[in-house]
Amino acid sequence: MNSSAIWISWETHTRSKSLSNTLKIPIYEIVISGNRFYRYVVSTVKTLRLIVKKKPEIIFFQNPSIVLAFILVLTRSIHKKKLIMDAHNAGIFPLDGRYRSLITVSRWIIRNVYLTIVTNEELAKVVSSLGGVPYIITDPIPKIHCDSEAKDSAPYQKDYILLVCAWADDEPYSEVIKAMERLNHPDLELRITGSPPVEISKAMLAENIILEGYVSREKYESLVCNAKLIIDLTTRESCLVCGAYEAAAAGKPCILSDDTMARSVFNGGYLFTKNTEEEIANSVKNALNSLSVLEEQMRQFKIEYDSKISIRIKEFEKTIHI
Repeated sequence: MNSSAIWISWETHTRSKSLSNTLKIPIYEIVISGNRFYRYVVSTVKTLRLIVKKKPEIIFFQNPSIVLAFILVLTRSIHKKKLIMDAHNAGIFPLDGRYRSLITVSRWIIRNVYLTIVTNEELAKVVSSLGGVPYIITDPIPKIHCDSEAKDSAPYQKDYILLVCAWADDEPYSEVIKAMERLNHPDLELRITGSPPVEISKAMLAENIILEGYVSREKYESLVCNAKLIIDLTTRESCLVCGAYEAAAAGKPCILSDDTMARSVFNGGYLFTKNTEEEIANSVKNALNSLSVLEEQMRQFKIEYDSKISIRIKEFEKTIHI
C-alpha cells in the first residue's frame, strides 16, 4: 500500500476501484444519499476531514464529480497536496458540454491540477489544448472471478445476453431492445442492468426481455459470469465503456459501438456495431454463431492487455515518483 497517496471518489465506479487497486493506493468512496445540497455539503466536509487525517502527499480523485474536483482545486492553497485527476469523458465534457459555466469550471480544473489521467489519445489532445498535462492509462481489467460459486449463485433457466446499461442519454438501449425483438429468439433472453426510466416497463416488453433493475455487485458479477454475450453501447465518441473491460475479466465475448478509439484498444473477442436496430441484430447473430472463437480471442486479449497495462502502470509510477 502506498502511504503517500490516497484516492477519493464521490461515487462507486469500477475504473476507480481497479486503477487504485493496481496502483496500490487506498480508495475512499464518499457516497452520500439525500438531496443534492445535503450530499455536496456532507461530502465536502468528509473529504476535507479525510485529507487532514491521512495527510497524503498526493491526492488522486475521480471526475465526475466535478464538484469534488472543484473543491480540491479550490482548497489547494490550504492543503498543498499534489492533485492527480482521473477524468472520465464526462469530466472533460461535463453534461456533454451543454452548459458553458460547467465547461469553464472544467477547463479551470484541468489547468490547475498536476496531472490529468485520461483513457485515450483524443482526450489527451483536448487536455493539452486546454493547458493541462495529460497521461493516458486505459482501465486495468477488473477482478471478476467466474468460479463455480459465481455461476451457481443465481441459476438462470435460459441462455441470455447481458446489456450493461445505466439508461443514460448516450446509450442506445431502445435500439438493443428492438434488435432483440427483431431476432425473434424466444429461447434467448436479454437481461438489462440498471434502473430504467418511468416510461420503460416490463409490461411493454417481450417476455424474454428482463429488467434487472439496480443490483448488488455480487449479483452483477453473477450476471456477467453467466451471460453468453455482453453488450455495452454508447453514442459518445472515444468513450471506452466499463462493460468492455468487465467482459474481458469474465472471458465473455462483447459487442461494442463502432468507434475508432474502441477498436484500437479492444482487438480480440469483440464485435463492433453501428447503433441501429438492424446492425445490432446482425452483430448479435454473428456473435452467437462464433462464440467459441470469440471466447478464445478474448482469453488471448486479456493476457496481452494485462501485460501492456502492467508496463504502463510502472511507467506512470516512475513519472510521479510513487
